[in-house]
Amino acid sequence: NKKNRIIFVGLGILTIVFLWIILSNIYNNSIVIPKIKDVLKALIELFTQKRIYVLLFTMLLRILLTVSISLGIALFFSLMAYKFKCIGNYLLPIISLLKTTPVIAIIILLILSVGMELTPYVATSFVIIPMIYEAIIAGLESIDDAITDDIKTVTNINLKVLFSFYIPLIISNIVTVLIQSFGL
Repeated sequence: NKKNRIIFVGLGILTIVFLWIILSNIYNNSIVIPKIKDVLKALIELFTQKRIYVLLFTMLLRILLTVSISLGIALFFSLMAYKFKCIGNYLLPIISLLKTTPVIAIIILLILSVGMELTPYVATSFVIIPMIYEAIIAGLESIDDAITDDIKTVTNINLKVLFSFYIPLIISNIVTVLIQSFGL
């Protein structure tokens, strides 16, 4: 129930604060674990500067752009893989490789190949494109066969059909994976 949820979330937060206070007093080193009052003071000082809001807005725009481009790429490839099974089979090992490659290895390769400026965006895309791809494929494969058979009897799969029928049926999968992507 909602009341229990609020109580346990509150207890979880209090546990974190309690552990923070204990550890900051044990280590007594602001570099390892700063005291809560020092963190709050630094946050207040940080948010009194106008520059931080520009930086936050720029960061959010870049994240939005990266996730949007990744969604477009994943949507394209997942729809192609759904329509043409040979493309799905071809992409299977590539997606598996992207999922299992350590992020640090991707970052090092990207720094060497595209430079420091683009690395955060490309690395983020390499991490979230497989997530989005698999969520869309799972959504498409979960559509009832009777619905897909009815659609196929009426018309061929084209962009209008994709955006009128298929995308609305899998939108919950897309929204869920996008929320997860923003968390990364």
